[in-house]
Amino acid sequence: MQKKSTLLVALGFSEPLNYDRAPRFMSFLGVLITTCMLVLCAVIVGLIALLAAATYEAINGPNQFTEKSIYQIGVVLAALLGAPFVVWRSLVAQRQADIAAKALLTERISKVVDQFGSEEITVRVGAVYTLESIMLDSKEDRVRMWTILNAFLTEKQKSTDICDIEEETEGSKEDPPSMPADVQAALTVLTRNRNDSI
Repeated sequence: MQKKSTLLVALGFSEPLNYDRAPRFMSFLGVLITTCMLVLCAVIVGLIALLAAATYEAINGPNQFTEKSIYQIGVVLAALLGAPFVVWRSLVAQRQADIAAKALLTERISKVVDQFGSEEITVRVGAVYTLESIMLDSKEDRVRMWTILNAFLTEKQKSTDICDIEEETEGSKEDPPSMPADVQAALTVLTRNRNDSI
């Protein structure tokens, strides 16, 4: 099964964090993060004070700060204040991309289900192979794709009266009628992907 692309997966965590496994480490991590945030806040406050002092001296008194140093302090301050917003924006963009991918998958599945109801056999065969493509693209939804294919085969079996076919071929020496192409395609897809289904 393919893991979702998230920040934790990118950092090397393939499973969700279990905080109960290491309570001391998590306490230490909480203290460490809190300390880092306090240090970051102190640095930001210090830079703001330094920038204010440099600006005040540049306007009112002897100029110990140059324009270049004031500019550099401002850039560092802007970077420190802007970094959390950049991280937040990238997380929001990732979430929006995940939502768009799910919407596209749902739309593709909806179109396939509509195609299964078509009167034309070529459209139904195309729907079967499109469903296989979706199955290969989205490994998390394989069980759902199998359910759709099984429902299609069940409905096809109900619509074809097997007793009538057996009665027609009972007295004749001819080969029994072949399966419709859409049923054959569905069975092919199911057997081809049976090892990867669950």
